[in-house]
Amino acid sequence: MGEAHTDQTQQPGFQMPDRQWEYLLARLEQEETVLFMGPGILPFPGYNSLEDALCQYLQERSEEEHAPFIQKFYRDDKFFMLNEQNKDESLWNFMSYYRDFFKENDDKLEAARAVLRKLVSIPFSTVISLSPNILIEEAFGSDFAFHTDFYNKKKKPQAYVPGRREDPLVYYMRGKMTVDESMVISHSDLFDYLESIYEAKSMQPEFKTALKSAKYYVFLGLPLESWYMQLIMRLFDFHVVNPRILALKRFEKRDESQKVVYEDLYKVKFYESESREFIDQLHQRCADQDMLRKSEDGGGAAANFERDAQVFLSQLKAGHHEQSLASLEELSVKYLEPAKNTNYFNDLTLGASNYRAAHRNYNINLITYDKFQVEEAKLTAFLNMQFQALKALVDG
Repeated sequence: MGEAHTDQTQQPGFQMPDRQWEYLLARLEQEETVLFMGPGILPFPGYNSLEDALCQYLQERSEEEHAPFIQKFYRDDKFFMLNEQNKDESLWNFMSYYRDFFKENDDKLEAARAVLRKLVSIPFSTVISLSPNILIEEAFGSDFAFHTDFYNKKKKPQAYVPGRREDPLVYYMRGKMTVDESMVISHSDLFDYLESIYEAKSMQPEFKTALKSAKYYVFLGLPLESWYMQLIMRLFDFHVVNPRILALKRFEKRDESQKVVYEDLYKVKFYESESREFIDQLHQRCADQDMLRKSEDGGGAAANFERDAQVFLSQLKAGHHEQSLASLEELSVKYLEPAKNTNYFNDLTLGASNYRAAHRNYNINLITYDKFQVEEAKLTAFLNMQFQALKALVDG
C-alpha cells in the first residue's frame, strides 16, 4: 500500500493545469479543503512504506514472545487478529511494541519526517489521518499551533473545535497510538468503527457536517484498493455531493476495476505520480503566493499547552498509568526538541522503560501484583515530577 519509488526517466512528474492549481489554492485560502492522509506517503528504508516496516516489526516481536500476541496478519488490508486467549495482554503487548518501533527506529524516520515537515507548512485547515502514529504532531512541533481529535470507538467524542489555517485540526480516523483502546487494529474494530460513525456515536455531528460541506478533498497515500475505503467514502456522502477530489494513486493491474468505480461513482481525479511530487509542487505554489504557515517561534503550540495537558492530567487522575505515560511522551515530543533537551528525554525514557519492564514482568508472572502496584505508585510520582519539569521548560 506504499508508494514504491520509480525511475523518473520513465515516469513523468506530477502535472496539473495552472487553472486547477489556482482553484485549489483558493479553496485552501477559504478553509474549504480537507486533506486525507494515508500511511502510503511515509517512506522507510528498505520497505515500500513505514507501515510495511511497522507491520513486519510487530509480527517479528510477536513470534519472539512465549505466547504470541498476534494470531494472524491480513496483508492486503493491513489488519491483525490478536490472540483472543488473553485479549487485554495481547493488546497491551501489541501497543507497547507499536510505540517501541518508533523509538528503536528513530534514526530511520528522517525521510518520513521530511515529508511531514513540508506538508504541515501547507495551510490545510483539516487533516484526516489514517495513520495512528503521531509523527505529524512532531512535525508541527512548536513552530505552529494545531489541535487534535481521534476516533475512540463507541466513547462519546469530545467537543468539536473546527480547524483553521492558523490552528488546524488533525483527526486520527483509525485511532491514536497513545490511546490503546482507540486503535482500529482488526476487522472487528473496523466494523465497530463503521457502525459507530454511521450511528453518530463517535464523531460529533458538527464535524461530520463540516467534512461533508468541504469543496475540495486531497487524497494522499490512502489504501484505496482496499474494499473498506468505499464504505468510508459513502459515510461522508461523497457519492451524493460529488465534491472535487484529487487523488495521488497508482493501482496495480489487478485493482484497476476499483479505480473505475472511484472515477464513476465519486468522480475522483487520479494522478499516478507519487504523493511527494504533489506535496513538493503544492508547497512551492503556496510559497510563491506567500500562503505557507508562518513559524511562531514556539508561541503557537505553547499557547495551547494548558489545553493539551488536560488530557494527560485527567488520565493521571483516573489512574490510567500506561495512557498517562504515553500522553506525557506525546506532549514532550510536541513541545520540546529532543536534541536540545537531552537530560529531560533521558529521564523520561528511563522512567518509561522501568515501568514497562515491570508491566511485562507482571504479565508473565515474574513479579506479584503487590510488587506491580508499588511500580504503579512509583510511576505516578515520576509522571507528576516529569510533568512539572516539562511545564517549566515550556514556560521558560
